[in-house]
Amino acid sequence: MTPEKYSIRFDTRFYLAHLPSDQSPLSSSQEVTEGLWLTPQQALQRAQNAGFPMMPPTLAALRTLAALGSWQKLREQYQLETRQVL
Repeated sequence: MTPEKYSIRFDTRFYLAHLPSDQSPLSSSQEVTEGLWLTPQQALQRAQNAGFPMMPPTLAALRTLAALGSWQKLREQYQLETRQVL
């Protein structure tokens, strides 16, 4: 949730999933006109250096992911279960 100091507040949720090593994400779909796949570190670097605008909740989520550094550490930190989708 957006901190109280902001005049406009909102809740947001972020979802992430671990892709199998042989799977590639879609570059576009009916709901997306342009896509870009970056690591959290790459996205933060672009936001800082290249005028790649992002909202504060997105930056906070990316900083958390970048600090953890791996899917395994993320799962351990937040005690996430691994579920296989068939």
